[in-house]
Amino acid sequence: MQITNVSCRYAREKLKAPFGFKGSFLTELWQVTTKVECDRISGTGVSVQSVLWSDAEIFSLLGEKDGNLLMYSITEKALSLLKDRCGENPIEFSQSIFSELLDFAHSISPTGEKLSETFVLNAMVSVDNALWQL
Repeated sequence: MQITNVSCRYAREKLKAPFGFKGSFLTELWQVTTKVECDRISGTGVSVQSVLWSDAEIFSLLGEKDGNLLMYSITEKALSLLKDRCGENPIEFSQSIFSELLDFAHSISPTGEKLSETFVLNAMVSVDNALWQL
């Protein structure tokens, strides 16, 4: 099958009170919805980004909003890499883009250090869910 169309959106969800974790505090969550289409069928995936969980240093350096924007840009890149790509199953699709996606993430890292694989995998959760739905 060939991926013919991709899209994603996010919604910022304010928390009632700051949530403390790893020595920092979250005030909102970013809910990400991703859609992947192939011929006449589509799959939709939903996830919650977690920059602080994935990389406390990035969260501390960029802050909540910019950290989420960084992670979301990796989600968008994953989808752009999938568009027009052929594959047989979700695992094959994800594996076919992962090294290029990781290189992209390293190239946009604000620390000059490589972003962790965990950070990139967290950015791919909604994409992975959409591929499994497809």
